[in-house]
Amino acid sequence: MPGGGDEQPTPEEAFDVLAHELRFDILRELNAASGPVSFSDLQDGVDVRDSGQFNYHLSKVVGPFVQKSDDGYRLSTAGKRAVGTVFAGEFSGEPLRDVAPVPTEGSCHECNTGLEAVFGESSVRIHCPSCGAVYTEPEIPPGALSGWDREELPRVVNRWVRRWLTSVDLGLCEYCDGRTTSTVCRPGEAAAPSWFEADSGREVIVVYECQRCGHWTHSDVSFAALVRPPLVSFYHDHGINLRERPLWALDLVERSQTSVVQETPLRVELSITLDDETRTFVFDREMTLVDGPTPAEG
Repeated sequence: MPGGGDEQPTPEEAFDVLAHELRFDILRELNAASGPVSFSDLQDGVDVRDSGQFNYHLSKVVGPFVQKSDDGYRLSTAGKRAVGTVFAGEFSGEPLRDVAPVPTEGSCHECNTGLEAVFGESSVRIHCPSCGAVYTEPEIPPGALSGWDREELPRVVNRWVRRWLTSVDLGLCEYCDGRTTSTVCRPGEAAAPSWFEADSGREVIVVYECQRCGHWTHSDVSFAALVRPPLVSFYHDHGINLRERPLWALDLVERSQTSVVQETPLRVELSITLDDETRTFVFDREMTLVDGPTPAEG
């Protein structure tokens, strides 16, 4: 693959380009720069004396990962993402599992035991240590949790989950930024995962699928709805900042508050009660808010 060409590399070619340590050193040096870097300054920064060797490896990253102009060299968007992925700990082997469980806000709706965050290989499980009920278990890059005090980690997990929900709700894949679709699924439907059965305790879930890379993920309707402005506003009016209050610490996660009120076309109702005020929000098959907020009857 010629450096600086207009042809886009295949995924295999892109990974092959970054296989050499010196090429990633070039990307890392450019990532730390505040602007374009000249050839000589870049060579000095990565500490390579042989100009021919340096030029060869630089030519391999120009195009897909590095942009060249009269002012010098700078990272392309793909280059920034490549560096960011490594810094996030995706390939560094930083083990989340070495972090001891951390108590978090919220109590189990089944047995009233305080919840805790348990760290696995690449995920964090918010669960009840007594009855084992799981409230969320997102896959999180280890780098997202580095630099924080241990007791702060559950709040960082909450912010990460909110960012992920916002991204897929806006139709952007968390991995490739491709277009995602949102589908509210009933058990047994074609778009629903095979494990989602009628006796799972949930009437519906939201499935997000990327139209580019094929990645799919899912969420409860109640969690998915919490990034929508009308719900954020309703909580704010009652003194609750959803940016700071962990999602699993809200009464909203009780599945009984989400119900199917119409099959064709599908309509799902979410009821929220705060300070004796109840509001209902109705969503369609594409998770579009079609009715709400309105005062609930009774």
